[in-house]
Amino acid sequence: MHNWKCEVIRQIWIYGTLKNKDYEKMMEILFQEDDEVFLNSFDYPNACSYELLSQVCPVKNKKYEGQILSDDKLNIVCGSFYMIGKISF
Repeated sequence: MHNWKCEVIRQIWIYGTLKNKDYEKMMEILFQEDDEVFLNSFDYPNACSYELLSQVCPVKNKKYEGQILSDDKLNIVCGSFYMIGKISF
């Protein structure tokens, strides 16, 4: 029998989406209380603003402003492909 040990890795999220998506439900599914969450607004006509996302986000969050990501945490960039194409690291 193997003795497997699962280490919990803290996650950093960068998330932005369009207004016509069910972003409130997506954030409830994706984010956990101990995650570091950055919400991103991007230049697209139907993009959610940081303020709109922040109002419904179920966890503590910050506005993404090009922060450098962490080497010792799992960095996840997700949401709209429009955002991912415009984001800079």
